[in-house]
Amino acid sequence: MSRKALSVTVTTVILALAILILSSASAYLATNIFEIQNQQTEFNQAKEVAVYLAQAIEDVAFKEGTSSYVRFNIRTSKPNYINQWAKIKLTIENDSVVWTPIDNETGTIIVQGGSYASTSFEPLRGLTKITDNWRRESVIVNESTTPLVWVYTNQSNGAKIYLDPARVRVTYLGLLNYSWGILNGKPQFQLTNIVEVKLITLKFGGAVSGTVLNVKTLCRNISIKQVSFPRGQLKVEATLQLDSSQITQEVTLDELDTRYPTVVTVIVSEVEIYMLGG
Repeated sequence: MSRKALSVTVTTVILALAILILSSASAYLATNIFEIQNQQTEFNQAKEVAVYLAQAIEDVAFKEGTSSYVRFNIRTSKPNYINQWAKIKLTIENDSVVWTPIDNETGTIIVQGGSYASTSFEPLRGLTKITDNWRRESVIVNESTTPLVWVYTNQSNGAKIYLDPARVRVTYLGLLNYSWGILNGKPQFQLTNIVEVKLITLKFGGAVSGTVLNVKTLCRNISIKQVSFPRGQLKVEATLQLDSSQITQEVTLDELDTRYPTVVTVIVSEVEIYMLGG
């Protein structure tokens, strides 16, 4: 074979290899781009489903025995139950009475996005304003329309969606003519401040593997405690232990009519979470 023919053959082989490498790289890049788009779309869909799940938790809470289901696509975005995620303690006091009706642990649900999914801190449910102290300012909420289970995203070892139940709702219901018992056969009524406190705790119920995941929420138990306070102001303090940090928020119930006593009712709902594959 002549040197010229050999040169043409080598050149052809090099060009063929170059074309093959470029084709393989283009195919790999196109596949990756397609997968990135798919995982991001799936993660965005999971955000909507997480909001539905938070709503389902609150729908069954405080209705013992009721349940609800929410379905997840688990190809890359996977819901995980985290046990003993946080602990919340509530103390209510005035000048003469100190009461700690809540000292409870709660789990949570974290949806882990695929390896190509990305996000930032984004409130999806509950949190309306992002501040540096949003966590400290949200351990106690007092608006009846404010959700107890918040949903938000954050980038922490991957894209994640958090369902966060770590807060209590303290609501002043008003001044009512309240019965304090019976004396000489007659009910004794007195104007009384009525305060209601609610907390939802999440517990793990069980899991079954599968390609489609149905998350079941079941209100397993409701506990109710009640204490009366003499006339005067009340201070409410909630302490949240989360990871290695401790966060405390205090509020004073300025709405109270301090000329009258106060009855505080604390309602804690235990909602079980089941991961049921199908």
